[in-house]
Amino acid sequence: MWLKEKSKDFYINRPTRQKLFQVVMKSSILIKYIDNMKIENIKFKAKRLDNQEWVEGNLRTSKSGNAMIIPIEYSGAYPVEPSTVCQFTGLKDCENQDIYEGDILAEKEHPEFEVGYIDCTFAAAYVGDDRFIFNLLALSEACKVCGNKFDRKEGE
Repeated sequence: MWLKEKSKDFYINRPTRQKLFQVVMKSSILIKYIDNMKIENIKFKAKRLDNQEWVEGNLRTSKSGNAMIIPIEYSGAYPVEPSTVCQFTGLKDCENQDIYEGDILAEKEHPEFEVGYIDCTFAAAYVGDDRFIFNLLALSEACKVCGNKFDRKEGE
């Protein structure tokens, strides 16, 4: 591959081309992630106190200090269980579903990864493991959301 710059020819060898390709691919994924994390895309989900169903929207605190979710499309506010509050990661799975902190991701129909927040970034760990060592950006392309750690029964 030849490039011209300021009337000089530069040859880029195969290993360098492969590295450049990897950088470009990572950059496109990163750009996709940045596009998804616009201020209007910052949202949360949590379980309602009254019926234990998930509700998503903006997270607020009531005057009495209780956590509340204000749905984006609807009016009103719902008191939620604070321990179930999950933040949107800015990513979507292979089926275009939003991925939230605490979600369980499946690869080929088998639950394998739990989404978490560590060292100022979202990452993934094997279910039941607390070492978040997997790149969530890469996993989101191949996995789908199959549940949430708060919906799983003990021992599953």
